[in-house]
Amino acid sequence: MKILSLLIVILASANSFAQNIDCSSFKTGHFKYLDKSYADLLTIRTDSSQIDTYSETSNFEATSRLKWLSNCRYEFEYYKVNDAKFQPLIGTKYTIQITAIKGDTIVCRKVVNNKLQVSMQMVKIKDL
Repeated sequence: MKILSLLIVILASANSFAQNIDCSSFKTGHFKYLDKSYADLLTIRTDSSQIDTYSETSNFEATSRLKWLSNCRYEFEYYKVNDAKFQPLIGTKYTIQITAIKGDTIVCRKVVNNKLQVSMQMVKIKDL
């Protein structure tokens, strides 16, 4: 019983700590990924939409509707792409949980269609 009580306290503390992050300055702006696989991807986020583009290396552009679920959690779903080969992205739902903030960099957990995909880092390069 003591172990169960201790475990509950530890989990509650961890959950409480995660909710104390202030993500308000990362809700809008221009972002780049630190992961080398997405290094050329630019994300432009407003209060209600997100545009992902590889404008420097290709003409790829995908537009999504965005909804903030909490202070540090949002979801988006692509509804428009400018190239037919990316049509399978349409309707894909992404849920992003910001788990840490380090200066202008956020650490996120990405869930795609209810399946955990990766942890990633994004740096804010410009305000809107």
